[in-house]
Amino acid sequence: MPLNAIVEWDSAFRVNPNGTVDTGVESAAANSLRTIAENTGADEFDDVPEAVTGHSGQHGYSGPIMHPSEQLGGGMASDVLDSPGTYMLTEAQDFDDPDNLVGWVLLRREG
Repeated sequence: MPLNAIVEWDSAFRVNPNGTVDTGVESAAANSLRTIAENTGADEFDDVPEAVTGHSGQHGYSGPIMHPSEQLGGGMASDVLDSPGTYMLTEAQDFDDPDNLVGWVLLRREG
């Protein structure tokens, strides 16, 4: 089953050293990612070390915000499965305009 079909928005998941995935993870790392997700606006994710970068297909952009049409699949999913840690998918919110769909971000913490 593809990784994007297993994980849920704003719910931590863990990638184990053997590449298996545990969903609904509750841990200190998960709580830390949840705090980041709830308190970081779209214009601030470039400065968040937990934000995964380098996977966007947007021309000339390698930052952490993925376009709404992009998915957690392909090379990004492969890299995630090869990098054990705790992850969370979250919306990149524009706190000044909550109706503005900016995109999404993948957050990662070791542990």
